Amino acid sequence: MTRRLSIFMAISLLLASCEEEGKPSYIPNPAVDISVLSVGLHDACVEIQSINASQTRYLCAEKDEVRNVEAEAIYSAGTPVEKPRFTIDGLEEKSEYHIFAVAVNSEGRYSAVKRDTLVTPNDPSNDIVADEPLDKEMDENGLYRWERGRDPLPEFADMALCYGGHSARNPRVWDKNRFRKTAVYTDQNGQDHWFFDSMLMLEIWDDNYKVTYSIANDGKSSSRKHYWTGFLDYWFDSRYGFQALDDCIAEAAAQIGTPPSPRYVVVSIPDPVYFENYSKGVSGKDKNTVYWGEIDGTPMDFSRMEHRLQAYRWFIDQVRARFAQKEYRYIQLLGFYIISESLSMQGGWRYEYKQHEELIPQVADYCHSVNEGLYWIPYSVSDDDPGHNRALQNWRQFGFDLTILQPNYYWDNKDWDVTCDYINRYDMGMEFEFEGSHGYGTSILGNSDAAKRNKARFTEYMDNARKYGIYGKKPIVLYTGTNALYELAVSEETSDIDLYHEFGEFIVNSPLKY
Repeated sequence: MTRRLSIFMAISLLLASCEEEGKPSYIPNPAVDISVLSVGLHDACVEIQSINASQTRYLCAEKDEVRNVEAEAIYSAGTPVEKPRFTIDGLEEKSEYHIFAVAVNSEGRYSAVKRDTLVTPNDPSNDIVADEPLDKEMDENGLYRWERGRDPLPEFADMALCYGGHSARNPRVWDKNRFRKTAVYTDQNGQDHWFFDSMLMLEIWDDNYKVTYSIANDGKSSSRKHYWTGFLDYWFDSRYGFQALDDCIAEAAAQIGTPPSPRYVVVSIPDPVYFENYSKGVSGKDKNTVYWGEIDGTPMDFSRMEHRLQAYRWFIDQVRARFAQKEYRYIQLLGFYIISESLSMQGGWRYEYKQHEELIPQVADYCHSVNEGLYWIPYSVSDDDPGHNRALQNWRQFGFDLTILQPNYYWDNKDWDVTCDYINRYDMGMEFEFEGSHGYGTSILGNSDAAKRNKARFTEYMDNARKYGIYGKKPIVLYTGTNALYELAVSEETSDIDLYHEFGEFIVNSPLKY
């Protein structure tokens, strides 16, 4: 889109500057371009750029609804474009729309009308379709090929978080090139090394930030079954996601040899939230609990713990079955991730709507029954929530195979003594944290004062991991927002390159890898 728009604007300027010999110069005609960036069930993200224009307007209508597509008619019926990139809401699912754009200059001259088309997807929850059979390649014990003989469960030295699924994320997909910077580290001498040995695939929002995959106190809607399916469709796409990761590993293996173990993947499970809108539910305004969808013809009522457990198990089995059908060569499903960063124990705040102490152990039992792991990455030790800290101290009671603690020092002045004491005392892993261009004032990229401060903060993670005896003994998990590790790896800024290599050597030389 950026390249096409640059060419379009350059040509527009060139044509506008041309004059016939002997004639006076004139005000150039306006021009406009439009592109649909992403489409959800009920909204679309659109970009409209104009040049030589005093105002630009757009008109979105269902196919064939607009009869007069002349510039003046579109402008008269259209809505002003206030910023180049924006969201159009209120669309109907499974519908085709045309979006028209026109610009006008100070002389009242119109640009040519530009048009683009979008088609909203169907909401699968409206279709009554039986769930696909999940027994392909299972043995008599209900295990798939990679799950057999797992005793004990494989362990990992390090893991990278990979966010994807939400249509508003940029970049939108995980392809081979993007995965390469997470799977392979190229040192300063040009030598390639296997980088992270496992990855966690997760998402926290959908539908242009209106839907959340976890409990939300800010008014967002809880995710329904079709969002869970859409998340799986994203990662199991034949062109991107898991397939791209497997292809990436295959290409790297041809160059540097087969990795010492499969590259493990962990998949986050959306929360089956008690209320359709948690904020409204706990306040008594909207207490709907039957919203998610059906399993085997039975509508799920999330006020019932057994239905929430059933949704967890349904998702776990969907992932396992899809993995079996794909027959990947180099990646292997290691288990699942509980997305809530704080879990309630009995007596905790609004425990009756969560019941984590009773529910999560049952999820863990099911994972372990099929030789899959269950993992948790809670936020840092709390200064004012003893219930959260109690869950940290007793994380094994939930049935987790490993808990990794977030220091959160990158954004806040958390106490390293307290954080590292918890990691060592309660046998946790440690999360490393930094952000890139998507961070608001928290980007590690570049040479600004803020970036220098953020680089120094991130360096403290490595320093304290060594100081407190965590490095080489406890697993390390990396959070980098949407795409910061890739951005750091391809940066041409010297300070970025230096930090990338410092951290790359830190990971590939960890004694825990050997």
